[in-house]
Amino acid sequence: MKLAFILAFAFAFAQDKRRVPQEESVEINAEDERSQLMKEWDEHMVGFVPSDMVTFELPARGEEIFFETIDVIPSKIRGAWFITSKESRDIEFSIMNPNMKVIFEKKKKSEALFYFDAEQVGIYTFKFKNTKVIQKHVVTFALNCGNSTDEVLKTEHLTPLEKQLVDIQKEIKDFQVDNQFAQLRQESHYRTMADSNRNVFIFSILESLGVIAVSAWQAYYIKKLLDNRRIL
Repeated sequence: MKLAFILAFAFAFAQDKRRVPQEESVEINAEDERSQLMKEWDEHMVGFVPSDMVTFELPARGEEIFFETIDVIPSKIRGAWFITSKESRDIEFSIMNPNMKVIFEKKKKSEALFYFDAEQVGIYTFKFKNTKVIQKHVVTFALNCGNSTDEVLKTEHLTPLEKQLVDIQKEIKDFQVDNQFAQLRQESHYRTMADSNRNVFIFSILESLGVIAVSAWQAYYIKKLLDNRRIL
């Protein structure tokens, strides 16, 4: 099932495979990354339901760090994140184990999936860094830690009715995740539009003040010329 979270990662890029200019080459690379992302989701993120999900602002040159304690091993750690501005690839993301050793890292990305088995008990660190000098970003981060009951409960252990109930439960979870990510996406888009409208409004005020100042100066200058002619 194509979750809204994956749709949030989508890019509308051309798929022409011949020799192309640099801009089209970047688009093709983005399409390849999207295809790889979809493949990773289908292979490693099936049934993913975030136990924690947060949307936060990451200021320019800023960092945001999250911590997750793992008490039982083996435990699966899975998650995903994306930013509102898909044209920007300004986020550096890293995961460190309890020994503060980097076990996962992505640089210059606008979204990513991660999945691995925790091999140590302790506190795992998730670090986001915005490399942009001026622009801030809105990041949505979803995380799930622990083993899924699907790995223990097999289809052959269920009666037909129980299997139908499990399927319904999965569909409900998928629907819930769809709604959560769609809402987050809509809220992020709204915040982006609000920021843009505010910037346009401020620019319009400054532009109007500039026009008024220039008009006042012109009126003063013309009045001064007329006064000088009267004196002459």
